[in-house]
Amino acid sequence: MEPIQDRELKTSRLYIEPLVEKHAELLFELLQDHKIYTFIPEKPPASISALRKRYKLLEKRKSPSLPQIWLNWALRLRENGKYIGTLQATIDDNKTAFIAYVLSPKFWRQGLAFEACVKLLEFLFAEYQIIKIFADVDKNNKSSINLLTKLGFAITMSRSSKSDYFYELTNEAFFQKFR
Repeated sequence: MEPIQDRELKTSRLYIEPLVEKHAELLFELLQDHKIYTFIPEKPPASISALRKRYKLLEKRKSPSLPQIWLNWALRLRENGKYIGTLQATIDDNKTAFIAYVLSPKFWRQGLAFEACVKLLEFLFAEYQIIKIFADVDKNNKSSINLLTKLGFAITMSRSSKSDYFYELTNEAFFQKFR
């Protein structure tokens, strides 16, 4: 499986740009906000250099060791060009994908994550013929749970750690909801 040529996606309020190394400088400050990491098992990037190195690896769009496609985007407001977060999809050979998103707390509760995710889901279902998309969410992250529910995801199970919920969305469920 090969990545489809990267292209910018657009919504009414966002440019969704393929993530490249130069985005490290543009996103580093935003990613330092510790509120972002309340419900995700990561820490803020240690340095711009470390983030640049990570983004350089992601630019390849393919896992070096697994048969996966890695798609990553930077989210930028159309209105003023300000970067507000990232979006990602990991695609497996079996036509399934796993999505994740990070948004600056300054832009929470404005419908921007929903807008970006709808465009991402449309892209994955149409361009990669994905049959099912998954998301993993901390059970205390009410905002993310609400977002996934609004997108049409259904909870499938609680992870063994007892702190995460596992959600899934089929292409049929998505297109029933958004046609």
